[in-house]
Amino acid sequence: MGMSLLPPAADKCPICATAHEPQLPHNPQSLYYFYRFHASRGDWPTCEDAAAHCTPQIRASFRDRWTYAGGKWTRPLGREPIADPPAESINQVVEIENAGPEIVAIDEHARRAS
Repeated sequence: MGMSLLPPAADKCPICATAHEPQLPHNPQSLYYFYRFHASRGDWPTCEDAAAHCTPQIRASFRDRWTYAGGKWTRPLGREPIADPPAESINQVVEIENAGPEIVAIDEHARRAS
């Protein structure tokens, strides 16, 4: 017996079915993200995959916050992290000229989540 994933709500990320700003990481604990990634990539997602579309500053901040909160930072074995294609990700690749706003965005996102 197979399994089907219903599409996420229109106001949610089409990759992880979670509400987040496009420049922020996908939710690596989302079951939708977990199974969608596996079905389309043939491998299980890692934390690095969830943040692969982000700038280096956001990836570092996400990793620091994830491990500080007790999460285990996971990396793919034998492959590079996979960033989902921008066309599937509603402009997940965002051009940002300076690092200030993106760090503020991740701080605001963390505050709302707590």
